[in-house]
Amino acid sequence: MGNRCINNYKGGAFLWLASLCALNSEAAFHLENIEDIVSRENPRSVSDFMKSEKIPAFLRKNFLALKESTSVQAASVDCPRILIHNEDSSMVMSFNCGTLYADEEEEHSASSLEIVQLNRENGEYEAFSLHLTSQEAVISDKNPELCLQCHAEDERPLTTPGKFWMTEKEKELFVKKLETWPESSEAKLRYKSLNWKQSTSLESIKHAVQKTWIRPWSKL
Repeated sequence: MGNRCINNYKGGAFLWLASLCALNSEAAFHLENIEDIVSRENPRSVSDFMKSEKIPAFLRKNFLALKESTSVQAASVDCPRILIHNEDSSMVMSFNCGTLYADEEEEHSASSLEIVQLNRENGEYEAFSLHLTSQEAVISDKNPELCLQCHAEDERPLTTPGKFWMTEKEKELFVKKLETWPESSEAKLRYKSLNWKQSTSLESIKHAVQKTWIRPWSKL
């Protein structure tokens, strides 16, 4: 299962969600902020973490919704994988609905926030995982084995462009469907923590790629 991400990367189909041209953005949220929420608020689920008032408003609208995923954090049109990112992509964290998994590793990831963050001292990205259960919240050591299944050869944030992203219409239909879910369901609470009305659009992503991201859109 570990090769499914790496093989796709070798095929050259990934867009790197990482800009090294805009590293001084004031709008930033990093691992230390995540650690602070864990230590002060003691969250016991992804939705519990996401309801924290310490998460800035800009972060709740800076996200991609994926309907397919090659990572251990699965995705579908009814259980999108959410990639939340800083303005400068110096940190990306992700989650899915929490109920879509086919094996033990995917189940573990479904109960976690997966995190990739730029180390500004050496210019390299590092992977972490915040695993949340009813008993505890545990932040992994740097680059845990589960993360390296996808990020062993390139530690940067990765996502397949275009076809894996939910369209604006798909997002609109998903939000409508979301309203019919039980109010207290973990999945609904996760997704409702986001600002869907102002979420990152495909057009704005294209613009950002042309302006600052590493690989030009035209070459994907």
